[in-house]
Amino acid sequence: MKKVLMVAYYFPPMGGSGVQRTAKFVKHLRSFGYEPVIFTRGIEKVPLRDDSLLKDIPEGIRVIRTRPWDFTALPGVLSYAGKFISRKVLIPDGERIWQLAARKKAAETVLQENIDLVYTTSSPYSDHLMGLYLKQQFPHIPWVADFRDEWTNNPYLLDNPHPAIRMRIEKRTA
Repeated sequence: MKKVLMVAYYFPPMGGSGVQRTAKFVKHLRSFGYEPVIFTRGIEKVPLRDDSLLKDIPEGIRVIRTRPWDFTALPGVLSYAGKFISRKVLIPDGERIWQLAARKKAAETVLQENIDLVYTTSSPYSDHLMGLYLKQQFPHIPWVADFRDEWTNNPYLLDNPHPAIRMRIEKRTA
């Protein structure tokens, strides 16, 4: 059976629509000849939790959890600064610090698990930057990027657009 490293910052027992999509892929991948290995964040201080999603995860699936580096979970008044940094300073999103801090562990996982395919899902878009990093480290391994939502043409940005300079930077990064 081939192994696929699934980079998904949000994964059960975290809740949300994007989590469900990844959980369903994990549920069915074995029947298509792929053994999923999940690379995600730790579950401490998660904003939305849905333990019922764990029912979709087959027994024996390896889940590697790393420190989340979630600035929005800072205590007290620091959470306001953390939210500002996550939403307005870090590009493409607040999970960028996680991506940078966890990429060495992700590369080690590719080697230790003999990964045949890398799959990333967004949002957060930093998942795809992790995929790009892994592709640069292992150019022979195919990479599948699942854009659940558009990155630079995301309609949700119409309600709360980033400054023009940031949009130019993101379009250059994407």
